[in-house]
Amino acid sequence: MPTATADTITGLLGRLELPAQAEAIARARQAGIKAVGYCCPYVPVELILAHHMLPVRLDPADVAAACCPCACPAGAETANTPDLSGMLDGLVITSNGDEPRQAEEPPGVAGPALITLRLPGSQDRYRTSPGPERDFRAGLKSLERRLGRLSGKRATYIDFMRSILLEKSVRQSLRALYQAPLFENTPLAWRQAERLSRAGVGLDRQAFAAGLQGLEAELSSSEPGPADSRSRLMLYGPPLYTAAEAVLDLLERAGGVAVTDYICTASARLRKRVPVWGTLERPLESLAELYLFNAPCPFMGGYGARLERMIALARWYRVHGLVCLNPGSNPVIRADFERLSEDFYSRLFIPSLNIEDRLPLADPQGLGERLGGFIDIIGGRV
Repeated sequence: MPTATADTITGLLGRLELPAQAEAIARARQAGIKAVGYCCPYVPVELILAHHMLPVRLDPADVAAACCPCACPAGAETANTPDLSGMLDGLVITSNGDEPRQAEEPPGVAGPALITLRLPGSQDRYRTSPGPERDFRAGLKSLERRLGRLSGKRATYIDFMRSILLEKSVRQSLRALYQAPLFENTPLAWRQAERLSRAGVGLDRQAFAAGLQGLEAELSSSEPGPADSRSRLMLYGPPLYTAAEAVLDLLERAGGVAVTDYICTASARLRKRVPVWGTLERPLESLAELYLFNAPCPFMGGYGARLERMIALARWYRVHGLVCLNPGSNPVIRADFERLSEDFYSRLFIPSLNIEDRLPLADPQGLGERLGGFIDIIGGRV
């Protein structure tokens, strides 16, 4: 690949993958823009943008409250990250339909206003039952009303459509970038695409969308680089957060590289091109359709459908191994992965490794040796 193109891609990545920092949130609030935090990918950022507020995607370690049922805060409780909750005006937390309703605090109390989005207990992508979608639509309508009270502004139809079209552009670009590791000589790694999906929350979302499109154009015009001979891995587990970068570093030092995932906050939420009807006529209902059937939460949906989608991904990306990143050992993720690991080996002869070390890592050397042994087995070196 020409050096000029490589430098351009590196420069674009450097500008685009910066995560939301306290300084950016402070600048927004000084400009009169309220900031609303969230963790779960079921929270439509379009609703926050439509109310002219700043959406801030948080690491589970960034806030004291458990903002997502599968965020596994126990694995992040010692993470050395700043608590951003004091910088926020609101915090959207999600809960499963079977969980007791969490108390919500009105604006004016200490800390951000807590807004709960109730998720249906299950969802069926084949729409055999109308209940989950009906319940999720009701939850989004309640969320929209509470965001309106927090912002003090009523979102118009134009506001909804502008935010929906903007996020559609971002989603399409990220989907294309996540497909770059299909090729063994791509200049864009999965890790870089995942960082981009965590970033982009700033004062100028339009600039982020334009930057992603520029990065797409550079990748399409770049010449192939040398083939990557490292073992190709698929990641699975709860939402990723910044402290997991240390595990990915160890994985790459051991001779592996992540090329795809089935993680709700990463590429898995962009995989399916779910047809969404009625965007122009009923924008709020179309968001319910888009988000409910796109976020692959292990707490919802059937195991069989999830297994088939993961197997299709493994074949598509020519995966050599399956790695579960489950810091703190979320019991639901662990039980699900035990079934997945058996089925992956029986169906594809793909081995798997479960990582439940708390983050930040207490014994990086020990984990590095485990990863090295796993990569050696995959590569046939033992």
